[in-house]
Amino acid sequence: DPEPERAARPAAQRAAHRRRARRAGRRRRRGAAGPGAG
Repeated sequence: DPEPERAARPAAQRAAHRRRARRAGRRRRRGAAGPGAG
């Protein structure tokens, strides 16, 4: 494995990335083209 860190804890990294993307995407989308922008 070229990246031991990834293989060490893929679940933790995946969860963190998913949470971050979900939070940022939801917030950005809501503010960009949501009821708050209009």
